[in-house]
Amino acid sequence: MWWIGRLVDLPGVTAQERTKEEPLKSLALGAQGVFASQVPFEPREQMAMVEVPDPGLESNESRA
Repeated sequence: MWWIGRLVDLPGVTAQERTKEEPLKSLALGAQGVFASQVPFEPREQMAMVEVPDPGLESNESRA
């Protein structure tokens, strides 16, 4: 049996491992790699942080 995981908010960070715990470790390492990488910017470009509110999950009953 294989366990597969991915980080939805970090495209390209995926894992496929033999135990349930291993993909969590692999995903954490992949995320660290993404955040540690240097992002090249053009001279006049700026980076902006945007806070996105958590929409919460609707139950199936509220959709009916």
